[in-house]
Amino acid sequence: MTRFIAQLVFSISVENEDRKNQYEEKLVWLRAADYASAYAKAVDMGRDSEIRFTNDNNHQMCWRFIGITYLSMADTATGDFELFSEIRELCEIKASVILQRADSINRRYKNIMIK
Repeated sequence: MTRFIAQLVFSISVENEDRKNQYEEKLVWLRAADYASAYAKAVDMGRDSEIRFTNDNNHQMCWRFIGITYLSMADTATGDFELFSEIRELCEIKASVILQRADSINRRYKNIMIK
């Protein structure tokens, strides 16, 4: 198996709160046979990380998986784990760039059937 690094992007929303767009970008290591398998596994990791809960103000919070914005072969390591995570408030222009990068990666691996 080959090691890969993937960047997963999530949108963060809070019901009934006026906030700027917030996004989390997370780097993860994963093992896969090839790029196509790595993409499928990264999508599964993203979907498995989606969460919805009630915050202290009794509002629903939601982390929604948007897509993968980076996928590359990496040096060897063991296990699947998170390398980096950052939550930022972004302007609309940056948000559209993130969505374009995710769309580009998704089109590259569009022949993959994702469960």
